[in-house]
Amino acid sequence: SRRVPTVVDVSRGSAAASVGVHSGDIIAAIDDQQTESVDNLQRILSSRKVGQTVKLVILRGTQRLHLTATLQEG
Repeated sequence: SRRVPTVVDVSRGSAAASVGVHSGDIIAAIDDQQTESVDNLQRILSSRKVGQTVKLVILRGTQRLHLTATLQEG
């Protein structure tokens, strides 16, 4: 799939919510790896482990945000 990785929903109390990810955000990169598609995003995440900390680059409108999150099961 070539769809841009866009956050659809953020559950209250989730790791994403705790670091400030919002519905509608675009996940541009994880640990300096570009996430050009949903498939690529899933490949990057599958190579990481629960409890691992990752650096996210999020696009929100005209803003480019740098966030750090700890991966949870989900």
